[in-house]
Amino acid sequence: MAIIMSVMKKIEDLNRRVNSLTQANKSTRDGISVRVNAIKTKLMNLNERVRALNNTAGEARAELERLQASNEELRGQVENLTKENGDIKAIERDIDATIGRMDILLKTMEDDESVSNSLKELEDEVGKLETSVGEKEQNAGRGTRKHANRRRKLKGSRKRRS
Repeated sequence: MAIIMSVMKKIEDLNRRVNSLTQANKSTRDGISVRVNAIKTKLMNLNERVRALNNTAGEARAELERLQASNEELRGQVENLTKENGDIKAIERDIDATIGRMDILLKTMEDDESVSNSLKELEDEVGKLETSVGEKEQNAGRGTRKHANRRRKLKGSRKRRS
């Protein structure tokens, strides 16, 4: 559950960073809008996958709790049957096999790194976009100053001619 919460926080952080990229000045924003939209789509898809995994994990936990309760009930029945029947080993094997399958299922869900890998890729892409936007905004600011200096020089040279 803690893993899913940290993934959700990471997705929220990436969404916040992407939104700040969309607030960049118009000339910069036009150049990155396609990339930002692609990232937003990936984030939405990833968010849906995390929700689905969370639901699946909840269902698996509920199933595990049901199996544990059933296991306790079966153990009680086994104790009763022990007195009546000597075939306890088969029942224990069935119980252990069921628990083993659930352990494998939970381990597989815990080891699924596809969400983490997707988040890392998106985080790297957002970082690159932030760097690119910062550089473009700096360059745009320099271009405006150069243009203003040229206009002043031209104005001054025209006054001298007159």
